[in-house]
Amino acid sequence: MTDVCFGEYYQSQSSTTTNRITLIVHTDEAPLVRLSKQSIWSCFASLVELPPPARDYHKNTVILSLRTSKVKPDPDTFLHETIEELKLLINNGTSIFINGQEYEITLRKQYFVSDLPAKALFCKTIYFNGYSACSECCST
Repeated sequence: MTDVCFGEYYQSQSSTTTNRITLIVHTDEAPLVRLSKQSIWSCFASLVELPPPARDYHKNTVILSLRTSKVKPDPDTFLHETIEELKLLINNGTSIFINGQEYEITLRKQYFVSDLPAKALFCKTIYFNGYSACSECCST
């Protein structure tokens, strides 16, 4: 097993730009307080160009969206603004300044990771433990 940056898809994209940031988008639900019914729904991104395990350090994680709620969020409204912003950055690029020097950045997405409950919510499929819940195979 190798890291993402050695994979075929990543390598096929690597020859197109020099200053690239590639995102792994991940989401999850966590209880806000143990005795409360409030949950926090998060959408984060990790940078493929950082080597593991540094990629997963909290200080290297990008917060894309946070929401607290007593009910599951509507996936269309929860991630709509985040997706639109990412599409804008992917299509138009951006630039950053480091020590007064400007660097043009191209943003790419690699894949989306979630636990099974969040996957069912955001992919709008049957909950992970429901009848015919597998999103990969057809069962009759």
